[in-house]
Amino acid sequence: MNWWNRSLASLGFRWKKNLLLFLAIASAGTLLLPAWSMKQTAGTALTQARQEIPAYVNMMVSQGDWYSVDPDNYFSPELAEKIAALPQVKDVSHMTAINVYSRRIRGLALSGTAAYMATDSWKEPIMDPDWGEYWEGWVQIMGVSNLADYWDFRNGETRIIEGRGITEEDAGQYIMVMSRKVSSDNQIRLGEKADFQSYFDHDVRIELELAGVHDGKTWHGYSDSGSCANFIYAPIDVALQLYPGIMESRYGLNDPDDMEAFIEEAKKIAKESGEDVIFAGDSIHYLTTSSALKNAAKTGDAVTLCVLLMTGLIISLLVSWSMLERVREIGILLSMGEKRRALIAQFLAELLIPIGTGLVFSVLLGNLVTEPLGRLMMGNIPFTGAVAFGLNLKTIAALMGCGIFFTLVSMAAPLVSVFRMQPGKLLRMG
Repeated sequence: MNWWNRSLASLGFRWKKNLLLFLAIASAGTLLLPAWSMKQTAGTALTQARQEIPAYVNMMVSQGDWYSVDPDNYFSPELAEKIAALPQVKDVSHMTAINVYSRRIRGLALSGTAAYMATDSWKEPIMDPDWGEYWEGWVQIMGVSNLADYWDFRNGETRIIEGRGITEEDAGQYIMVMSRKVSSDNQIRLGEKADFQSYFDHDVRIELELAGVHDGKTWHGYSDSGSCANFIYAPIDVALQLYPGIMESRYGLNDPDDMEAFIEEAKKIAKESGEDVIFAGDSIHYLTTSSALKNAAKTGDAVTLCVLLMTGLIISLLVSWSMLERVREIGILLSMGEKRRALIAQFLAELLIPIGTGLVFSVLLGNLVTEPLGRLMMGNIPFTGAVAFGLNLKTIAALMGCGIFFTLVSMAAPLVSVFRMQPGKLLRMG
């Protein structure tokens, strides 16, 4: 009887042990496949999150006050552009606020409001004794790169209700966006113009055309004196003509994981410039999502490690047990002139058949359970909904490779120790 026929006969004779080996491999493979799929899904989702979730760093003056006209509340456009040139930066938007006088526009007069409306001769604004050092009719030119990035527009508290907003394409355009209340009170319509004079330099004047109207409320989250209705928005480069200072720069990063490195480099540039600015990262959404995805990947790794260790141990024990039981059989076959390589082929076939069958079964069963298990464990994590949890050829090939590796390693030690002995000694041991 050749080695192949002997291996088939042995499989039937030792069917209980082979069934145990089959069940061990099938169970291990069924657990490994969802674990690997979960790890791959987490990695793919993390890559998508890194690309799609915006991460921003805001730069502003350390002791700045949006409602003050102190020049110390601004940093230079040169500093903002130097930091914007760092390789981690994907996009940047700037914002500033400049108090102005206007011969046509009077802002809302609220409790505590500092507001300005110039006389026809552009001299000092009209004093109102009720406000002490303040004036009635205060407005601010809010220079922005993109109006949609500005606080109240970004969070949806303020919307454009007529005309249009301001984008990067409006650079150099002398346009403005005004609140519905102020435009109505001052009877200024879309397409009409108003002139403004800088608080800092009365010789600096610009004329802006009304391009849009927003529904800014007559209050702000901090106090009445910061009424959103009194904010007149203009392109940042136009606003900088009134005063060359920026109050906030918002840097969008290519990769949220680069935030710490970016802030460190930006601090060095700011220190060299001698300007006292602070940086505030805005990546809470990414941090929350990435933390959940990394935990899912770690869970997949933990399950994989435990299953591989248990599987390797079970296969090693079963193979060692089988070899020790068949020492006399090996001695008899060698005494009859059977070659060692034929016996190795026989025992290898006896192991690979139940192990290979178990691997195939685990692939079929794993393909059924991977999707529901993955959705159950990761369904609430962002960016995993559009990622497939199913198996792929790479995962299946890895499983097959692990099965063959464990088989060869488990056989090596027992076979080497047995085949080093002479047939007579094997017969005496058996």
